[in-house]
Amino acid sequence: QMLGYVQINRGAYAAAVKAFEGSLALEQLPENTEQNLRYNLGQLYLDQQQPDKAISILEVWFDKESEPSAQAHVLLAQALAYKKRYRKAIPLLQKANKLSEVPHAEWYEALLAMHYELQSYRGCVPLLKKMIRLFPQQDQYWQQLASVYMALNDRDAALAALELAFRNGVLTSEQSLLQLAQLYLATGVPYKAARLIEQQFNSGVISNTAQHRELLAYAWSSARERTQAINALERALEDKATPELRLRLAQWYVEVGKWRAVTEVLAPFNDIANDRTSSQARMLLGMAYFELGETDAAREAFTQARQFPKTSRSAQQWLDFIESLAVNTV
Repeated sequence: QMLGYVQINRGAYAAAVKAFEGSLALEQLPENTEQNLRYNLGQLYLDQQQPDKAISILEVWFDKESEPSAQAHVLLAQALAYKKRYRKAIPLLQKANKLSEVPHAEWYEALLAMHYELQSYRGCVPLLKKMIRLFPQQDQYWQQLASVYMALNDRDAALAALELAFRNGVLTSEQSLLQLAQLYLATGVPYKAARLIEQQFNSGVISNTAQHRELLAYAWSSARERTQAINALERALEDKATPELRLRLAQWYVEVGKWRAVTEVLAPFNDIANDRTSSQARMLLGMAYFELGETDAAREAFTQARQFPKTSRSAQQWLDFIESLAVNTV
């Protein structure tokens, strides 16, 4: 026994395990001393990644112990979790939380992780609610509660959880606020999503990136606020001028009749031969040039659009229409 403790102090844990095993095999120490050895050996087994041995000796320790401590319950739960025996580990962690006078967030988090592993989402709900009561300033617990409700297909409950956290001033991270905005969008209240994102842009919590500007544009668009949507997407294009964003902005310009803006935002498509958005872009260019009275440019755009299968028929109809106008004019 003494040799084992010396080896621990030296950091020679494998040697300490061997010494403690030898001491217990002799069965010559008092029972309370042997109990201490079993507990220490269980810890060493776990540290040495020998969970099966840790479980075996700790179960013997529990059988002989009249009042196992909260920490002991946690230790055996950790060994069981290492072997993915979550159904046996969960009651031990629950008992540890009951026995402890001071709540330990890490124990609750470990318990929550086990419920996740078992996909026991309904079991996560009361657990997360308790965690929120015990640790109300931990905004990730609110996010997790919302995510669990989403997994249970209860978007309204998810939104209610995040809204309550936001009103209580707990929802302060960029990730959690973006989650709230996306929930607003998912539950059909895009105006609130747009207002939230703009407010958090101004306060500096949500970073003013192209990706977030694109999300804002989508929120304003869903709220049928086309002018605000266009403004947001124009800002997004300053940092992320992808063909897809250019095409979407052009479509919105068409809706509000900003024909010159259509030609300007789609100008780079003249250098793109086979982009999957090119056919739609050339159709929009043709329409814009036609509305601007630039017939030759419109004819050229529609001729290019005719080369793509998806827009070939529509482009030909436009070309026929332009030719008929020319004939009637003559």
